[in-house]
Amino acid sequence: MSMKRIKVHIDPRGYDEKPTGKEIGGIKTRLQKSASPSLVTLEELVQKIETGHSISPGIMGGMSAKDWQEQQLFLVDIDNEEDGPILRIKDARAICHDNGLPLAFYYQTFSHTKEHPKFRLAFVMDKPVTDEGMRKSIIETLVNLFPQSDKSCVNADRIFHGTNKRAKLLNRNGRISCENIEADSFPTRPEEHRSGHSCHTSGRSDPELDELVKNFDLFGYLQERNGDFRRTSKGVVFDNCEICGHHDNLMYVEETNTFCCRSQDKGGSIIDYLIYVEGLTKAQAIHKLKYELCGPKWKMPTPLDDIELPSFPAEALPAPLDSWVMAVAESTQTPVDMAAVCSLAVLSCALQGKFKVFQNRSHSEPLRACLKKGGDSAKATK
Repeated sequence: MSMKRIKVHIDPRGYDEKPTGKEIGGIKTRLQKSASPSLVTLEELVQKIETGHSISPGIMGGMSAKDWQEQQLFLVDIDNEEDGPILRIKDARAICHDNGLPLAFYYQTFSHTKEHPKFRLAFVMDKPVTDEGMRKSIIETLVNLFPQSDKSCVNADRIFHGTNKRAKLLNRNGRISCENIEADSFPTRPEEHRSGHSCHTSGRSDPELDELVKNFDLFGYLQERNGDFRRTSKGVVFDNCEICGHHDNLMYVEETNTFCCRSQDKGGSIIDYLIYVEGLTKAQAIHKLKYELCGPKWKMPTPLDDIELPSFPAEALPAPLDSWVMAVAESTQTPVDMAAVCSLAVLSCALQGKFKVFQNRSHSEPLRACLKKGGDSAKATK
């Protein structure tokens, strides 16, 4: 079986250390000005990256973003520069799994250390993307899926340096589609306090969901489920944590309306909490938030059996109509109202044109209309 290949710019020169200064300018010139894109397997690409070769995922016709032509490979740069918990590779892979996104490969950057991990995640589309709007949507969705990613790495002419550390191929045939990206586009930006892997991501906007997450009483919900708490300088710490089962590990951050389980390095919004605690998918968690936790607070319906309607005044009907109505109701085992109203309809048709009903001296109507309205004080005359 032939191996799947993708198109990508690869610098012919590899580096043992992170390029600097003039070296970076030379890489860009070789990649996007004079070099033709290479058609490689993922095995070949990973080997090039692991030996220090820089790449340009976007296929370029020049050296600026406006010269972008197409792209099949997308990289997310995890730099862990923001304040907050560290996102490690195992957490990033869990995010990929939860969101149905096969991770093709990852590699540690030149600057990676065990204490401060820096790595890149690689995703391959099922076919080359040639629309700039779609390219931007894909990379922004992928970047926003991951806490501690570099949110600036979304430009079309972005160059990613190789490494002198580990690069690992995970899925040579793993591909994602535009439908995958569409499904993973949800609002709420990760300026919130994030911890570990989180599935509630920003996307192409759902203002309703964004507002629900922002205004949801997460503290009250956590208190209801986890009990007592104490306040610290950083936030509220609960005695219990139903995520990990340990004490003093669950924290609520009021400023961002988010939570953090410190022992398992997990956190995020109410949507993330529902995913972790109840084992829901992202779509199920959003549905529960919208239609159960934030749904309309309906009052209990009033039982119809508790309402006693007045009986129909069959005795007000002239004889023999009153006897006929009562006989029909008993024979058919139906309410008296049904037979009585039907009889009035028949009479109105039979008598129309024969009488007029005067509501007062200045207003009269045909009998049919009067019987429909059921006027009590009207007088009939021929």
